[in-house]
Amino acid sequence: MKTTRQSILGAGMGLGASLVLVACTPSGMPAQAQAQPPATTTLAATGWQDITQQPGEPLTLVFAPDGAQVQGYAGCNRFFGQARLGQGKDLHLGPLASTRMACEPSRMALETRYITALESARSWRVEGQSLLLTDERGQVVWHLERKAD
Repeated sequence: MKTTRQSILGAGMGLGASLVLVACTPSGMPAQAQAQPPATTTLAATGWQDITQQPGEPLTLVFAPDGAQVQGYAGCNRFFGQARLGQGKDLHLGPLASTRMACEPSRMALETRYITALESARSWRVEGQSLLLTDERGQVVWHLERKAD
């Protein structure tokens, strides 16, 4: 049977170990809390990609630091253009222009669908590491994942 002194000593050592573990994290916060990315409140200075549409180089969408310009890769050509980030989650991309390389028909069709979806987007939301672009009816027109830095 443990004595009261042994129970208190054991509890104190457990507390000391917990304090050491917390003190070892950079900000003193538990490591689990630090692993959560900050909430995305603006698209300015963010980059996104879609690796599900084709093998090779992913489709991308990158917002300039001021949020007023975008650029990316659409499956065959690189594109660029204006971005207007309105109140809340309002969004308007375009007009978008691109380089003029010719690719196989399936890649050109994907590029057309992607550019059309980007230009039809009117709002956005982030769920975890995903960016969902939605049209004026609230329907998702494209789904992208956060680019690794």
